[in-house]
Amino acid sequence: MKIQGFKNIHAGRSAIVLGCGPSSAKLAGFGNCFTVGVNEICDVYHINYLVLQNYDYQVPKDRWKKIVEASPDFIFSPFPIRSISERENFVHVPPGDKCGIGLGKGGRIDYSETSAYMAICLAVYLGASDVGVIGVDFCSGRFSGGNMPHELETAVARMNSEFEALATAMSELGVGLFNLSDISKLSVLPRLAPEDFISRKNADMASSSPEQRTLAYSPGYSLSYRR
Repeated sequence: MKIQGFKNIHAGRSAIVLGCGPSSAKLAGFGNCFTVGVNEICDVYHINYLVLQNYDYQVPKDRWKKIVEASPDFIFSPFPIRSISERENFVHVPPGDKCGIGLGKGGRIDYSETSAYMAICLAVYLGASDVGVIGVDFCSGRFSGGNMPHELETAVARMNSEFEALATAMSELGVGLFNLSDISKLSVLPRLAPEDFISRKNADMASSSPEQRTLAYSPGYSLSYRR
């Protein structure tokens, strides 16, 4: 399946991007937003678009097992991944530039050391009007528990610089980027509580046209979550 068929498929809708940090465990639902998640976050929430930026051998076996057993609507990856890429819902992602701000130009999705960066760029390519990120915390622990240090915890200053450039590029397209986590070390992004981000979009939907509401509730894109 080619990525070009997904260009602006959710034009005008908001997206929630879910990382695997501890703050993702606090999310109680998605409202009218579509979801883009990374790695094994799909073990807890139903994810519309799952981004895999690593080969299977780069992920601990217990976490990879959860990825393989999950059922997101679509799986996006720049790599041919064993047991994943042969699925009908697998979409190959032509990689863009590292820390790039092309935001999907030419059907190429930019990336960084953190999978959430590619997930945000993908959300914009899919047509997001704004993006809220949660679980992109760069602190110890994961949504599933534990206190393991984050591998990029010592690179927070660089991560802030990269995300600030990305947010600036998005704002030039009229797309906002918000941090929905109260513990994230991404201090350059404006913060909103998840419920405020979602309720704000619900209010927008209430005042929208019937055509816009039909788009937002398009069948085939489950917004359920599970604990």
